Amino acid sequence: MADLGETLLSLAGWLVAAAVTLIGILVTSWIQERRRQYDNDLAEVYEPVYTIVRESHEAEVFKLNRLEVPGSWDVDYKLMGLMKSGKLIPRRFRGLRADLNQLISLSEESDKKEKSLVALTKDKLK
Repeated sequence: MADLGETLLSLAGWLVAAAVTLIGILVTSWIQERRRQYDNDLAEVYEPVYTIVRESHEAEVFKLNRLEVPGSWDVDYKLMGLMKSGKLIPRRFRGLRADLNQLISLSEESDKKEKSLVALTKDKLK
């Protein structure tokens, strides 16, 4: 009977070791996939959004520093192109989509106000 008990304990030990190894492999694979997804998101989504907003902001600051009339902020169509590309469909981009929609609507509202101000200014100068 002792041999059977030792055999069962040995078998249980091997099963536990195999299970721990399998769990380790699965967790490592999951971590690598998440890292790959993060790198992909960074390159295809976050960096382009940052670049679009930064370049548009720098162009506006340059115009203001030269005392030029700021023009329409061209962020709208660039961000809309990114949103329509389908890169922001996954659920993990819910917050980013909401923020970009808000930025686009604020930019459109600002453009409308700027156009009405320019029209009013032209009327008053006539």
